[in-house]
Amino acid sequence: MHELSLAREILEICFHESMEKKIKQLNLRIGELSSVSPESLLFYLENISENSCLQGAKIKYEIIEASLSCDECDVNFKSDDWICPYCGRTIIEYGPGRELEIESIELIDETNED
Repeated sequence: MHELSLAREILEICFHESMEKKIKQLNLRIGELSSVSPESLLFYLENISENSCLQGAKIKYEIIEASLSCDECDVNFKSDDWICPYCGRTIIEYGPGRELEIESIELIDETNED
């Protein structure tokens, strides 16, 4: 249910960044370890965007694969058991995959709406 508050925050950012102009497309990046359900986020964005700059906009997202990093080996890797496949170390750091980002906002060209 935290996707509703995230959707509200995204809508507020879109409102400020678009300077109240209509948005054609919103592009998001969602990390697979972000605890965000893309389907829920899109549902809430579509439902709260009525009569806003985001109404009718196409919303796309890219899932960012998670990876882990081993300080001992200085390598990034993907693993389900949180163990470095190179040295066996269990104290590892997160790499990419926890983010939720607005990658870009495309505005409707009001002089040529195509």
